[in-house]
Amino acid sequence: MTLLLSQTDVDAIVAQTRPQIYGQLIARVRAGYDELAAGSADLHPRIYLRSRQDPRRRPPGLFTMSALLGGEGRMGTRLLALGGPAHGGDALLILFDQQSSKCLAIINDQAVHSMRSGAPAGVATELLARRDAKTIGVVGSSSIAAGGLIMTFYARPSVRSVRVFSPTKEHRERFAATMSAELGIPVTAVESAGDAVREADIIVTATDADRPVVPDADVAPGTHCNCLSRNELEPATYERGRIFVSSTELHKSHDPPFSPPLPHEAVFGDLIDLVAGTVPGRTSASDLTVYAASGPLATWDVATASVVYENAVALNIGKEISLW
Repeated sequence: MTLLLSQTDVDAIVAQTRPQIYGQLIARVRAGYDELAAGSADLHPRIYLRSRQDPRRRPPGLFTMSALLGGEGRMGTRLLALGGPAHGGDALLILFDQQSSKCLAIINDQAVHSMRSGAPAGVATELLARRDAKTIGVVGSSSIAAGGLIMTFYARPSVRSVRVFSPTKEHRERFAATMSAELGIPVTAVESAGDAVREADIIVTATDADRPVVPDADVAPGTHCNCLSRNELEPATYERGRIFVSSTELHKSHDPPFSPPLPHEAVFGDLIDLVAGTVPGRTSASDLTVYAASGPLATWDVATASVVYENAVALNIGKEISLW
């Protein structure tokens, strides 16, 4: 039997298991990087299938990503139908057991997207942020910004306050109220990106900006930055930081690219290197460290689907269906 998990099901799972599920997601995504470092995992990057006759940069089409985690014994695929250049359509996570080749679950991807995208930032925070971090500055108020903040906070429970900026006052105030209730600490909406990041120990950015929005002058030495998009930081900030990406291979072919481009030689390594310990991360309290998301890895999808599936089974949530 295959477990079918709708958005309502996933919301119920999160409501009944938070905050433990956040720690599980960070741990399992990190374990996926362990497997990549050890060679027991395999994956392929995004494949974008669309009409070659459509001249638009991102016409309607289908994204697919797959990974196998041999140590965990799970494999899976993410399917995302693009509805146009600005937004996606329906999306699914399909999880399989490697040994039996049985389909374990079909999961609504939109319901887990923010957690899955935020979990690597949690891994980066564990590996790069100062352990005495007290303040997070957030730029952006999207669901990805929420996922990035949640995972960053649970990776550094020493944090005591958050400031958030988003250009639309209503959006940033709603985000602040929602995240205050979620995290149990004060989250304050502020008037500018500078106000959000100034004197922050950790910065989280997740916007659709096509140009830098975080003033370099307001990013202090010793800060750790989780950039879930790519263009929010000024070149000067990247130039003085120790930069790590989600994958050096994906960074070479990132779509859309960093603007201005982030030279390959400016990147110290990726999360695989950090987890494996082959590249040093933070070397002093004054280091400015940057995790720049260079594109999603399908191992994140399999790890996330596994956590959601296991919690669904434990809670008896979801609908069992027979496909054969």
